Amino acid sequence: MLLEVNILTFARYYTSFVIPSTILIPMGVAIFNYRYLNRDLKIVLFYLFISGGINLWGILKSGNNNLYILHIYTIVEFLILMAYFISITKVKAKKLLLVSKIIWVVFPILSIVNRLFFQNEFEFNSNVRSIEALIFILYSIIYFYHSSEDDVNQSWGNVSLNWINSGFLIYFSSSIFMFSFANFITSTNLESQLLIVLLHNTFIALLYILMALGFYRCKKSTISTF
Repeated sequence: MLLEVNILTFARYYTSFVIPSTILIPMGVAIFNYRYLNRDLKIVLFYLFISGGINLWGILKSGNNNLYILHIYTIVEFLILMAYFISITKVKAKKLLLVSKIIWVVFPILSIVNRLFFQNEFEFNSNVRSIEALIFILYSIIYFYHSSEDDVNQSWGNVSLNWINSGFLIYFSSSIFMFSFANFITSTNLESQLLIVLLHNTFIALLYILMALGFYRCKKSTISTF
């Protein structure tokens, strides 16, 4: 019993305080190197500020049902990250640009429809979160597919966006299962819930670390978009 309480206490502090605090690492590096940031990296920094603010809102509301915040966060996150992916893919993937703009408009509408008719504020919005993850996995792959043709003049590690998009690809790839089956997972035993939640939060921390490396490398990067 005591061990179970200790594990629950650790999980609570890990997910509510430790992991949310790791967002300060890429934010700090980005602010320190702000004069080197191009438009794409500034969008990522803006995303971190908004994400951090909404996560803080969720923590402050943690005593009550706060899933409605996730419904709002999903739309905001998608709009910012979609703007980022449109920006970094528009040069080479010109045929994708119109489709990207359509997706940018349609997804928030889909999220609102999902909230009104399928998954209300008391449920995890697994439908649209899964779609969002799949979209960003595809855009990350598209970025790497095209950027491989242009990275011949410098080291892979010196390109800021390589680190950042690696973070997005790993995070959304690892999270799509949890997003898809979130409402089922909440009905499983406590041990399974804890394991999945802890793994998910660990991948969030990995995303922030890779972002920090991207912001750190921006001084050496000679190209930002393919």
